[in-house]
Amino acid sequence: MIDHPSAVEVESEEKNVRRHWLDFMIIPSKFEIPPIPASYVKRQRLHKKLRGALRRRLTLIEGPPGSGKTTLVSGWKEEAPAALAYITLEEADNHLLRFWLQVIAAMDQAVPGTDEGLTIRFIEHFVQQPSRALAELNAMCAQLSEPLILVIDGYHTIEIAEIHLMLTDWLYSLPEQLHIILITHSEIPLKLPKQLVYKIGWPELAFSVGEIKRLYQKLNWPAVTREQALQLQKETEGWALGLHMLSTIPNFGKQEGETSQASLENSILDKKMTVCGRMMDQLMSRLAPESVSFLMRTVVPERINESLIRDLTESPDPEQLLADLENEKLLFQRIREGSEVWYRYHPLIAQKLRNLLQEQDIQQWCSLQRTTGTWLENNGFPMEAMEHYMRGGHYDEAGRLLEVLFNQFILREAWTLRRFFAKIPEETMQKRPKLYLSSLFFTVGEQGPQRTLEQLDSVEWKIAAGQGELSEAQRAYAMRVIKVMRAYVCIFKQDLHGLVFHLNDYLDQGYSPQDEIFSYIDYQQRHYSRLRSFPGITGRLLPAEHCFEPIMRRWSNIRSYNTGYYAIGYGELMYEHNRMREAEEAAALARSIGEELGADALIVPAAILQSRIAFSRKQLQSALQILSEVRAGLSDKAAREWSLILDACETKLHLQSPAGDPVAGLRYLSSYSSTLMEDSTSNELLVSLVLARALIFNSQDMESRPLLKRILKIASGQGLIMEQLEAYVLLALLYSKLGKDSLAARTFGKAVQLSAREGHLRTYLDEGAALRKVAEHYRQSRQAYKMEERQVSVRYIDQILFAFEAQDAPTDKKTVADRNPLSDMERRVLLGVSKRWTSKEIAGWLGVSTGTVHTYIQRIFSKLEVNKRKEAVLKAYRSGWLDTE
Repeated sequence: MIDHPSAVEVESEEKNVRRHWLDFMIIPSKFEIPPIPASYVKRQRLHKKLRGALRRRLTLIEGPPGSGKTTLVSGWKEEAPAALAYITLEEADNHLLRFWLQVIAAMDQAVPGTDEGLTIRFIEHFVQQPSRALAELNAMCAQLSEPLILVIDGYHTIEIAEIHLMLTDWLYSLPEQLHIILITHSEIPLKLPKQLVYKIGWPELAFSVGEIKRLYQKLNWPAVTREQALQLQKETEGWALGLHMLSTIPNFGKQEGETSQASLENSILDKKMTVCGRMMDQLMSRLAPESVSFLMRTVVPERINESLIRDLTESPDPEQLLADLENEKLLFQRIREGSEVWYRYHPLIAQKLRNLLQEQDIQQWCSLQRTTGTWLENNGFPMEAMEHYMRGGHYDEAGRLLEVLFNQFILREAWTLRRFFAKIPEETMQKRPKLYLSSLFFTVGEQGPQRTLEQLDSVEWKIAAGQGELSEAQRAYAMRVIKVMRAYVCIFKQDLHGLVFHLNDYLDQGYSPQDEIFSYIDYQQRHYSRLRSFPGITGRLLPAEHCFEPIMRRWSNIRSYNTGYYAIGYGELMYEHNRMREAEEAAALARSIGEELGADALIVPAAILQSRIAFSRKQLQSALQILSEVRAGLSDKAAREWSLILDACETKLHLQSPAGDPVAGLRYLSSYSSTLMEDSTSNELLVSLVLARALIFNSQDMESRPLLKRILKIASGQGLIMEQLEAYVLLALLYSKLGKDSLAARTFGKAVQLSAREGHLRTYLDEGAALRKVAEHYRQSRQAYKMEERQVSVRYIDQILFAFEAQDAPTDKKTVADRNPLSDMERRVLLGVSKRWTSKEIAGWLGVSTGTVHTYIQRIFSKLEVNKRKEAVLKAYRSGWLDTE
């Protein structure tokens, strides 16, 4: 996105921010299952249900707040047939990555060593596609030596649909070793068949008469008669928290008649809240004023410790107040995080107290939110600090902190950003142009390009008019980013002409081409191919020419990230056009820039292109060496992130070359599997295409054909041309291998029909003699094919066959080193001849007359001692005077 404050600007703000952004997301105390209270009553009937529920994948425990759901699981833990992993969720857990990282942390807490790098691998896959991250998690769970029960408490706090959908997918594919228990206050939107879910709900969770009697015995009440237990059950409907609260209020029975009828008129949940309110009133009336004040000032955070309490209450000695309130037993849950002791209010009581505070003194509520946020920020909990700043309406503080955090760890957290940017008022963000422009970078994909352009116009006008308290450096920065932002919007609009204009105009305005902002415009995505993945191009060569070529003409002499990025796309374009010399120059430029910047997003795609160029020159070992060298030069993290792509590219080289390792395909099949989704990226389709190639190579024909059909369907749905071409080519090779020559030729015809307008060559040439045979059969039997296939230009088919012939022509080693007798203009004319162009077409391309082209052709014939165009091209190829273009 955007290079936010400089190192000098943020040094003081960052001093309390933890080193690694994962630290912000993982709070150890959330993985401690609450201890069994002293008044715990074992409820054997519910324990039996929990044991039986393990036969299904999910147990759903649903009931009102305070109905004993968590206590039930805590009490069952000791007799559970497997280890229990536990996590309690809060409102702040409403973003996808944080949710799953906490799931992994919970399992690792229960079974130490479960993680073993899983968190890192999960994040790496998650960034590319969440389904792959889920497969990585399942692979780990499948390796568990013992069963594990994962308890997710407070799932009702989850609101975003992405978590529900991903959790549903996980439950469908859940390994046998794992069972999930969800604890929730209300119904959850998971669409699962009944046979996968066992539900324990209300009123099953309600205390029976016998259980009430045992509970009150443990609460040191005198012996409770059955009639009294029935009355208690009637008053509370067996609600666990209500029963506990009744036990703390002297002479409560005298008031039973006044309220029981009113309670019965409400819904079950309303009755619980009514009882809670009554109990809270009684409880608060018994407490000293300083204790009440303490409660109201410390209830704002989700958890408190003595240091935070001092800041909130300005009390030098909070220990005695804590001890007094702990004696009430209902208010606090003591938890440990390492050596530090924390306290957490019962959620229902906490909510009642917070509502009361907001009603009585909204200014104090907002002030305490700020105090809490400041303490959390200064003590290394910036995510929680952000939440409190926003709850208290302290948007300036929230904006300042978000600006610090943005590049540090939130960059890939779309769900977090969506929530933060939605809550911070636009006028607040506009006071911080870096943060505001960052928000526009983020939201352009969601709110639509036109709305973003309107916002950019507004910001640019205000800056130009001198509005806002901005320094000259800030104004210059904002104007620079606005120009790049307009280019970014063009990518979303797939407006390639607009993209070219804004990137080139950026230089014309005199802005620095080395600006880091370029490296954040989706350029860091690990796409192995720009030509295949860039929006608006996706494998089409004509749009690629309109985009990559004019950008490279303007940027080629500038060693910047942006140059390296587009040099890769331009090099791939030249490669597909079979213009190897230009492809080689572009790949070398991109790789050298990537190595200067240490940017693996440039180094790896450039090296992959270099390896393909070496392969096209029948230099397999050199091609493999390039991939090996780039892999060895990556950091451990980058090597893991790129391993999937590098393995696929290396295996493809082996399978395409007659000199390749025959075992490479089997190794690949044993290491990878195809998990194609409708939104699969070009990287994932690459893996699947290599898998299909390996299946064909190893005669697993029944498996390869449906995989290729699936790839065709997905690639066609996304408009990915080169993936479709390669799938058709592999199908044609499969049919040819099976002796179905006519079917192979017809399938090849579908490929050329798709690529004729664009003029692809290398997709065909890289397959070698096997595909040349299919192409020749198609050319010979063309009249028998369908009418739409006849519409494919004969000249394009002849151009492909001619390129095969030129590629396979033996090189005259004696003349390679001789001086090239052709002038540059003669070589360009001969290049047009190699494309099977007419003299008129060559003349139009070069901007000369047809007669001039004829003159150059006669000169070429004379110099090369030939009298036919085809002979001239082949001799120039064999002599090394004309690149294999």
